Amino acid sequence: MQITAFGLTYIFFAGAISWIILIIPLTTLLRYLTPKTFSDKYFCEPYFSHFEIKFYTGIPYYLLRTQIFMWTINFPGRIQKRGIVNVHDGCPKWFIMANRIYMWWLLIHLGGVFLLMIGLSVAAWIFPPVS
Repeated sequence: MQITAFGLTYIFFAGAISWIILIIPLTTLLRYLTPKTFSDKYFCEPYFSHFEIKFYTGIPYYLLRTQIFMWTINFPGRIQKRGIVNVHDGCPKWFIMANRIYMWWLLIHLGGVFLLMIGLSVAAWIFPPVS
């Protein structure tokens, strides 16, 4: 099977488009599902600077804030330098489970797109197009 440059470009852009189409709506959904008490407790002055609070409140940077919260819940050791500890105490169980499902799905999706791009690049290198 011959892989052309157009085919590789199509696969690369399909991976990027699938990322945009799937990740942005799911992150926005999790942003609205984030409990208000959790957001008020941890998204305040001792943990984040005044600039960060203003920066992560607007569009499109609220997606980054949601990602920070998800990483905080799934990997609590990564955020301890900000002084945030015992994150699971103030979170409902359903929110923790939704974050874990989303994070595993995100890592699998990223890994799949990355492996697809690497595999197709290697295939194009091994089987160059014949002109």
